[in-house]
Amino acid sequence: MGFLERRSSEQRKASSYVISQTPQYTDHPTGPHEHLSRKTEARLKIIQINTGRCRAALHEVLQVAIEGGYSAVLIQEPYVGSTGRVDTRYRCVQKMATRDNPVKSAIIILDPSFSLVEDHTMVTENIVTVVLERGPVKLGLVSVYFEGDKNLNPYLSTVHSCMSRVNTNTVIVGGDINAKSQWWGCEHEEPRGTTFSEFAAQQDLYVLNEGTEPTFYIWRGDNLYTSRVDVTLATSALFHRVQNWSVQADLVPSAPDHRAITFAIDFGKLAHSPPPPKTTRLYNSKKADWVKFGVSMDVGLADLTVEMIEAIETPDDLEKAIGQYTAAIKKACDDSIPLISPSKKYKPANWWTKDLNNLKRELKILRGRIKNANSRRRDVVVEEYLTAKEKYNTEIEKAKTSSWVEFCAKQDGESVWDGIYRVLRCVSKSQEDVLLKDNGGNTLDAQQSVDFLAQTFYPADVLDCETDEQRAIRIRTDRAEEQLRAAPCEHLPFTRHELTETRILSQILEGCGSENPAKAKQGRLLAA
Repeated sequence: MGFLERRSSEQRKASSYVISQTPQYTDHPTGPHEHLSRKTEARLKIIQINTGRCRAALHEVLQVAIEGGYSAVLIQEPYVGSTGRVDTRYRCVQKMATRDNPVKSAIIILDPSFSLVEDHTMVTENIVTVVLERGPVKLGLVSVYFEGDKNLNPYLSTVHSCMSRVNTNTVIVGGDINAKSQWWGCEHEEPRGTTFSEFAAQQDLYVLNEGTEPTFYIWRGDNLYTSRVDVTLATSALFHRVQNWSVQADLVPSAPDHRAITFAIDFGKLAHSPPPPKTTRLYNSKKADWVKFGVSMDVGLADLTVEMIEAIETPDDLEKAIGQYTAAIKKACDDSIPLISPSKKYKPANWWTKDLNNLKRELKILRGRIKNANSRRRDVVVEEYLTAKEKYNTEIEKAKTSSWVEFCAKQDGESVWDGIYRVLRCVSKSQEDVLLKDNGGNTLDAQQSVDFLAQTFYPADVLDCETDEQRAIRIRTDRAEEQLRAAPCEHLPFTRHELTETRILSQILEGCGSENPAKAKQGRLLAA
């Protein structure tokens, strides 16, 4: 029963290592992340929350996550609208195809330094699994939403299948399980809670919940309803690296009934490993100074003369010339072309205003007054709080709408299409690589998917697997090659010199340009 272990004070000590340095938003000295210390902002941080299908809550939690430097958000019951899925410009893992019901669980990744390994067989409407990779760091995230009126066993079976296929022993499982147990702070033990706790023990999962702060909190009339049904768990390999798990009562006040959970993960020395490059490009050619590039190339190739090239006789001489030519190109690029900027964090939404921060602060004050209100005045205080909360949610929607209207009204010399295309470039979603399945229906890992793709489109040239048609083509080709080799040179339509000397071929194509300019242009490109 390793998951029942309580965390000691030593396990809560902050580590001196960090997973990624997130930007310090000095233009937001206060706001949704003011409860976090600067030291905490340097670690990989995660938010877990049930937004209760509230659109304003979804917008606010993303704003909070970006301002606070969070890497991922585990969301249950997100706002999906009429599409049945989360519509956001950020990287979002959710059930996209062959859905029977609207999405009820999703994972949003906000740290661009992580690459995602996503297996669509481990993603359902209620359970979402993804693996984050950054250098040697591999972190599995599982967001779950177990509906209270449905049998728990099918959910547990799906989680077990996902846990066995993530290919890493560092996994976080978090979500709304609608089950109560004393092991995560509930006052009473229920059968669903017992079933889930036994499952956690079998999967070597440790409960991260601390204290008795409720995760479900709502006033209905004069009655306060609370419970602790939002649970976070970690595997034994990751349990001692999780720090600062806490329930944040006022982090996302627009959420209807659930509170946000925040925690940080420290991967130690692995955190300092740079992320693998996502592209082979080094230079931003759009900002190149080609005149300066040409001058630098002339200087770099001053010693590489035509006589030197013609005098090459050995492979070593050829390698030396290639190295000198490559060095000249690199030097010219360094002098005239800027490097591609590294991946940047998402910027906070420009529609979030100081007025919204003030309304949020007032909402916190009204929430605190409910606890201290006299029983005779509690109805009035609760009504004031609910009215302020409704106003807060309304102002969030107004702020987004006003920001969009203001953007559409500004053209600044550009055509309406320039603005539209700029928006499309900003909100276009980056497609992560999808894992493939073999002929037997088994999902392959990243390397196996690449090998399977290569073997499918470029199969090995094996004689034993040839069809009759392929064998006939091979025989005709071999016969034609033998005849070509045996034919005298004077019978060929071109000489060997004409074939190897591209300048002569270019002159021939130029002469044909008047007959068919389009074909001549294609030929010149081939000759080049």
